[in-house]
Amino acid sequence: ELAALGSTLAAVAPARTWETVASMLRYLPLLLGVAWVLRAAVQWRRLLRAVALLALLWTLDAWMQALTGWSVRGHAEPHRLTGIFGAGDPKIGQVLAVLAPFLLAAARRWRGRVALIAAALFARYHSGTPIAVFITVCAVISIIAASLLTDYTNRNARE
Repeated sequence: ELAALGSTLAAVAPARTWETVASMLRYLPLLLGVAWVLRAAVQWRRLLRAVALLALLWTLDAWMQALTGWSVRGHAEPHRLTGIFGAGDPKIGQVLAVLAPFLLAAARRWRGRVALIAAALFARYHSGTPIAVFITVCAVISIIAASLLTDYTNRNARE
C-alpha cells in the first residue's frame, strides 16, 4: 500500500491511482487483525510453517505438471505452468514469488544458513550437483580444521 501511495506522485492517471490507493484501504482491518494475532512468536512460527508448506506443495505441483503434464486439477496446458490455479488463471509464478520468502525463512529456521546457501545454489544452477560440491567442500574444510586441532585427550586437566 505504501508503494501505491508513493506511485501517486508520478502517476500518469492520478485520479485512477488515488482510486486504487483508496480501494486498498479495505485491507487495513485485515492487516491490523493479522498483526494483532502474530504478536506472539508462537503464532508467527505457525504461520511461517503453514505458508511454507503451502508454497512447497504448490511448487511440487508445478514440478509434477512440468514433468508429467498433469496437475492436481487434472490435465494442464502443454506449454504453460498453471499449477493449482488452472489454465484460466495462470499465476503460479507470481504467487510462488510472493510466498518464497516464507519458504526461505522456514528453511533458515530448519537448517540455518546452509539451507539458504543450498537454495541459492539450486536456484542458480537448477541442479543438485552444486549442492553436493558445497557439502563436500564443507566436509573437507571440517576434516582439515579438525586435524589441525591439538589433541588434549588422555592429559591431566592441569597440564
